[in-house]
Amino acid sequence: MLVRVGKNSFGLALGSGGLRGAAHIGVLKSLERHGLRPAYLSGSSAGAVVAALYAAGYTVDELASLATNLDASKIYDSSITWRSVFSLGASLLCALLPGKSPLPLALPEGLIKGAAWEGYLTSLLGTSKFSDLKLPTAILSVDINTGDTVAFAAEHLPAADVTLIGATVVEAVRASSSIPGVFQPLHLYGYTLVDGAVKASVPTRLTYALGADVVVAVDLGYAGQREDAVDNIVEIMSQSLHILGEELTECQLQDSAELVVRPRIYDVSLRDFERIPEIIERGERAMVAQIPLLLQLL
Repeated sequence: MLVRVGKNSFGLALGSGGLRGAAHIGVLKSLERHGLRPAYLSGSSAGAVVAALYAAGYTVDELASLATNLDASKIYDSSITWRSVFSLGASLLCALLPGKSPLPLALPEGLIKGAAWEGYLTSLLGTSKFSDLKLPTAILSVDINTGDTVAFAAEHLPAADVTLIGATVVEAVRASSSIPGVFQPLHLYGYTLVDGAVKASVPTRLTYALGADVVVAVDLGYAGQREDAVDNIVEIMSQSLHILGEELTECQLQDSAELVVRPRIYDVSLRDFERIPEIIERGERAMVAQIPLLLQLL
């Protein structure tokens, strides 16, 4: 049952974090258990996935089931070929030599094509557009050519440099979760779109622009206290993005969120699929601790 608290509506801004994004499901689970449901949603990267599915009508239990059954085959489809490996080696060699390279280099835009991930998202969301969603939702991406923030939503949002209104929800999630160098960017309407976390790991300003009075930001931080080493190119690029954005995120959230929930899941890598149930539980615990303050704000 939905509990009506005060006169203020609240929205969730769900942050990036790879598999750690399953914590957002725990946050939603805790809110619903206390009779609270966000009126607005926004998300970057992993947060975009959860925001889109929840806004499309998936229940918390269904989201938990999808997350628990997630595996690498639904995400990874390598773009690496022998030609691209040769081109990479040749480009590095030529960079050390004077003059321009005479070789026609064919470097991929990312290690992962993104077609498998897009196909999986389509199986869940079909061709839905933002006007079809059950909750007002915005998803953040970035045009890697210009640095402009690109929001996907049902209507124009002044909080972003560009708003794409006619795109599908799948296109939005695919764009927002395209970690630079890991996933190939999504080319759409003349834009080259990558992970929204490049500019805002937690897109609070989009939640306000949708109409929220109170914004709850879920900041997953970065995996900085892992027991295992960051030991492959995908992990290195993802980890670097989160480290670079840590201070920026901290500054943004100080000015743009009434409440920040930090599950502090620092010890999970992109390969720890078996730990997803634990991640969901840790997100739930983090939100439970903040419920009293949220009730005061509302």
